[in-house]
Formats: sequence, C-alpha cells, structure tokens
Amino acid sequence: MNTTYNQILNLSHTQLATFEYIFIDECHTFTSDLSFRSETIANLIFHLIEFVVQCPDAKTKIVFMSGTPNVETL
Repeated sequence: MNTTYNQILNLSHTQLATFEYIFIDECHTFTSDLSFRSETIANLIFHLIEFVVQCPDAKTKIVFMSGTPNVETL
C-alpha cells in the first residue's frame, strides 16, 4: 500500500500492526523543510511513537529512507 503522511495518521494502531514494514520516504524533509509541513511531520512522528509504545508486541518495522545527500556534511 502506498500512502501519504496524512493518510498514515488516519490508520489506527491496530491497522498499523498489520503491516510488516512501514517505509517513510523523503525523510530528509523532516529536518530540511520543516516550514512546509511541520505540523503534519510532528503528528506523524508522534503517531508512530505512540504506536510503538502502545503496541510493543507488533512485528511492524518502521524504516525511514532518503536518497538525498546532506550537502552540509560533504
């Protein structure tokens, strides 16, 4: 299933637990473009942390991905 950050927020913890993996792509925007979607990103992170805390037996793996290099560290 492909979805957006907002759509993940509409999934219950029970629904999230049915996934083997949750891939969060373009996660470089979490730090480099906070002004664009800061509230959505904060809500997404909080929702995922809540899921991990409230469903400790869930086998779901959350993977944050980015193919965009950080030019400040190069």
